[in-house]
Amino acid sequence: MSGGGLAGENPNKIKGGKWTVVRFFLCSVGYSISWMTLSSLLNVYSDLYGRSSLLLMNIAYFLPSIPLLVVSSFADEWLDQRFGVPRVVLARLVAGLGGCGVVCAVFPWLPETIWWLLATITALGVLSAVAFSASYQMVARFANKNVISLGLGCVGCGLVVLALELALGAVPMSTRLRNFWLLELTAGICVVGLAASVSLLSDHWRAIEAWAPAPAPDALDAPLLKQDADGELGRAPSHRRRSTSLARLESASVLINYSPLDVFEAMSEGAALMHADGLSTSLLTCDEQEEVHDNYLSAPLPLGARVSGGRRARSADMASARAAAARRSAWHAQSGVGNPAGTGRLTQLPPPPTALGSADPCATPAGRPAPLASPFSAPESVVSVGGSGGLREVVESCSGVVVGLYCSGVYFVLAFPFFTFVPSSGALGARMLPKVLFFARLFADATGRLAPRARCLAPRSPLLLAGLGVGMVATLPGYFMYIRAAPSWHNDAAFVAYIAGCWLVGGYVNTGAYSLAPRLVRAHLRAAANGLLAITYQVAHTSGLLAALALALALFGGLRS
Repeated sequence: MSGGGLAGENPNKIKGGKWTVVRFFLCSVGYSISWMTLSSLLNVYSDLYGRSSLLLMNIAYFLPSIPLLVVSSFADEWLDQRFGVPRVVLARLVAGLGGCGVVCAVFPWLPETIWWLLATITALGVLSAVAFSASYQMVARFANKNVISLGLGCVGCGLVVLALELALGAVPMSTRLRNFWLLELTAGICVVGLAASVSLLSDHWRAIEAWAPAPAPDALDAPLLKQDADGELGRAPSHRRRSTSLARLESASVLINYSPLDVFEAMSEGAALMHADGLSTSLLTCDEQEEVHDNYLSAPLPLGARVSGGRRARSADMASARAAAARRSAWHAQSGVGNPAGTGRLTQLPPPPTALGSADPCATPAGRPAPLASPFSAPESVVSVGGSGGLREVVESCSGVVVGLYCSGVYFVLAFPFFTFVPSSGALGARMLPKVLFFARLFADATGRLAPRARCLAPRSPLLLAGLGVGMVATLPGYFMYIRAAPSWHNDAAFVAYIAGCWLVGGYVNTGAYSLAPRLVRAHLRAAANGLLAITYQVAHTSGLLAALALALALFGGLRS
């Protein structure tokens, strides 16, 4: 059993153990592998339904998820309050992962028509969106290592599909039978992901309940209440339900994106890629003090300080939360935070300030990262942090990063659906080339996303990211010219290298954008910067799909070519 206790001074973060990390990985593989398996058969569907089938599959999978997220952004708060976060998450995981398994299991028995294929993929897109949203609602309560594991599973499922195809290819059987077993094994992996998710939620049920605020104030919540500018009582950030803010925005941005690893970069606000300064708080400004304080809160516990987990230690969860509340209350009385006189001074790294009605600028709402709102409503998180001046500062400081991120997103959506249009020079063959391109982009994308984690490769200039993104888009005319060029110009190896290079650069730009943007703005504007990046990527992928449709109609005569 992995630990079920709450990590550190912050009762919102569940530490977990190595098996918690493994189960988050299996969960993300479970809801990602169905789309990865079907899209890996792009050469088969190209032969059956035409070269435009991959473009239609992308549209069917990603676009119908947007209305679901719109409804979710309005209904989630009510559902969480009515039934409780663990029950809502459990229902979504069972519906999403179980539904994906059922769809994959019955798909080989469905009629082989383009409309049944698109209907199946649309169902998978909606079910995956349900499970995806639930998993990130749950992982927002866990330590960052679990967020990393969840993101890696979304990308690592491509390697799982490749391993399955290689294993089945080693057994002599017909292509039809091989594809049948590939889909049935995929359904089995969805069931494994469901079992891992239910086990994870069961082990941490009480800890997740303790993380969410209670419907009514009690002795635990009373010291954490704050008076906002309008005179209404609200809960402090440490008990504010984040399921309808940051996790919801990141889920939306990635569901219309090909790389769910971006969720980790945005949710961690670049902290995983930034190095601590180790400066004394007495030498720091107000914003810098808050930055070091947040890093302190996210640091691992000392040896022996961790609450033991499992079902036998669940009674310690609420006691830990009450102890943390008492420590916060004592710190407020000692330091003067929440006192109109504001006479206290920060002399050490204390528990987090939770009284937002303070005259201390470090404790005001403008001094803390605001939770991100739904991307389908007004970007409240961007505007609320510092008003219009804060928004202007974020846009001006992150303009280069935004350009790079937008261009890389547009390239991904425009290039991938046309893999089935790329002619072969004969080295790989017309049937094998699209599949090689498919897996080459997966390996290159994962490698590019890991590159900025090396200190020597970490991006330091937004102009670099902007230049790389613009350079990717600048190669698109050559991409389509190659498709329409004479056979003498075709070279399979060179084109595979080109695709791998562009996805390598794109992965670097994506991770680099989410790590660099928070360092370009003041500490209290970091959430706004990441909200701007999430919206940018959403717009890039939506406009990219529309541009891909227009190009298919203009260059190739329609969607059934």
